[in-house]
Amino acid sequence: MPTNYDIAYGKIIPAFRRAVAKEMSAHYHLKQAEIAKRLGITQAAVSKYLSSGKAAASSKEVSRFIKASIKGDHNAGRGALCRACQAERKFDCAFMFKQ
Repeated sequence: MPTNYDIAYGKIIPAFRRAVAKEMSAHYHLKQAEIAKRLGITQAAVSKYLSSGKAAASSKEVSRFIKASIKGDHNAGRGALCRACQAERKFDCAFMFKQ
């Protein structure tokens, strides 16, 4: 049986990254290299996210994450990711306690 961390890292975070990458590309017209830099992933990963299936419906947390990323507000970005993850599955995450 997968643990909460397996679910977060294997499903929730990749789905969140895909939604963020697609919205950053479509609505903010950022290039793959810039999206990769803001998400802390490779350009190849961004390319994969952009070419993969339909993103989940854009959420408030995705929009909040993008706005925080553009402003360089890492704490607000982390908060948006944590709220999105907690909305999907309720569990205590180590990221919630790191400031």
